[in-house]
Amino acid sequence: MDITTLNNETKVFGLQVHTFPENVGEAFDLLMKQISNGDQRSYYGISWMEGNSIVYFAAAEQRELHEASQYSAREFTIPKGKYLREVLKDWMPKVASIKDIFEKMMSDPSIDLTQPAIEWYKSDEEMWCLMKIKEA
Repeated sequence: MDITTLNNETKVFGLQVHTFPENVGEAFDLLMKQISNGDQRSYYGISWMEGNSIVYFAAAEQRELHEASQYSAREFTIPKGKYLREVLKDWMPKVASIKDIFEKMMSDPSIDLTQPAIEWYKSDEEMWCLMKIKEA
């Protein structure tokens, strides 16, 4: 794990995966097919705890203002700042390990647990697990 800085906030929009962890891949496939230039955007998984349940959204980078409303999706802003990061190479066959990575990250006392966990799918080969670090 290391620390990385996101220099800009990122606007995204997404669809909730009500059957999480099942059907996550299908939610991303649906999102990619629905949006214009779907194969030319960054994709994100955004999740947080509500009670004992995980709320999960499959999300895409927003390119136009209020784009989310075109797809009946929810808007999110990934804030700029420092993040604890774990880079997962060749992530597709390792999807089951993502949960363990975030559990380990959440035990770090520097993490802001009021912020969601972020999966940033950089490519078909590389994915970043990100958790926001508390601001001083």
